[in-house]
Amino acid sequence: MAPRVDGLKPGGTYDVTPVSFTNTGTEALDKVYLQYSVTRGLSHTELPSNCIRYDVGSYDELPEKSYAICEFDQTVEPGVVYAPEKALTLNVLDYALHDELRVVVDVDGSLPGDETGRPVPGTGPAVKLVEKPDATPAEPGSGEHEGWDDASISVNAANTADLQLTAGKLSGKVGDTVSLEVKLTNAGPGWVLGELDNSVTKIRVTVPAGTTVTKTAPCTKVGAGVYECGTAQRWLKENAVEKRTFKLRIDKAVTGAKASAKLTGQARPYDKNPENDSLTIPLEVTGGSSGNGGGSAGTDGGSSSTGGAPGAPPPAAPAPAARPRPAAPRRPAPPGPRRPPTATWPAPVPARRCPSRARPRRRSRWARARFWSYDAAGRPSGNHRGRREGALAQRSRSSRGSRDSRAPVVEREP
Repeated sequence: MAPRVDGLKPGGTYDVTPVSFTNTGTEALDKVYLQYSVTRGLSHTELPSNCIRYDVGSYDELPEKSYAICEFDQTVEPGVVYAPEKALTLNVLDYALHDELRVVVDVDGSLPGDETGRPVPGTGPAVKLVEKPDATPAEPGSGEHEGWDDASISVNAANTADLQLTAGKLSGKVGDTVSLEVKLTNAGPGWVLGELDNSVTKIRVTVPAGTTVTKTAPCTKVGAGVYECGTAQRWLKENAVEKRTFKLRIDKAVTGAKASAKLTGQARPYDKNPENDSLTIPLEVTGGSSGNGGGSAGTDGGSSSTGGAPGAPPPAAPAPAARPRPAAPRRPAPPGPRRPPTATWPAPVPARRCPSRARPRRRSRWARARFWSYDAAGRPSGNHRGRREGALAQRSRSSRGSRDSRAPVVEREP
């Protein structure tokens, strides 16, 4: 297979040269698979019935693709060159420009990946593998991979893509923060697929003099006030727009200050209109400062006059300022040892907590008091009969008086 195909007409078709392969192993294979994957500028036509198509969206660093996996259930002998008996036909879409075709031969028919869409089976007549006796087979054991191999083709259409730069106006007062927004538009008609791990193009932005960048776009600073911005992916679809916005603070008015932007990076032979690949944005500083100081309208500017119209009363004298009241003298500290710098004096005693409970159990009145029995003369008998029993005995001996006099007598322990 040729590594590159050029000059395809958008809206036409492209017949892929039948890919040939050799079993470089030592044993025959019962089945092999051929996988054809194309980027979005190409599409599959009607496929044979032994093929299935999968459409996969873009993910990670890969653009959206369409896969056709064909199964060949026949013996493949070692040392023999095989190829499909019929070429595969692809559609070249109107926005095709630079596209990729990859062909993989393997023995297990693995799916493209986790983002695989719904399978669409082919409806055309089945295709078989045929031997190519005139082709030179590969050397035994010369395969770079075990169980599979691949080949890639760069497919290029005779199409163009117009990349354009546009921007809004820059205007504000000194002290204002304004937005510098630069837009990159692919006006088509073709979509642009750049090199792997590279941006389609780069935008070099220079901010105007007399300004400070307070917030940058996702770009790289390459110099004083100069930034370089790439595209979000390595492709740019037709009619796609990408924006890069900078926040600028106007520090001072500079005559002729302006911002600029231009396209750099990879060569763009497909872009036939270089006039819109660069631009300048003048900075217009309007009015005075946006702050409170200075200017005729400020509170610090201008002059005052004490004169007035003839016959007008003289201005009243300003009221005298109130004299500050003298502070009361501080009382001297009393003699004696100085207390330590603690919040309280003396230091508080921590409360005792019941070890078996989160909150101490409240003791009842009977448990908080000690009750003693008394003899007929009213003297403690010293015969402690228990807390509750002693109280009941005392209550039974006192038959007169109010309810309070009949209450248990509580005294301290001797």
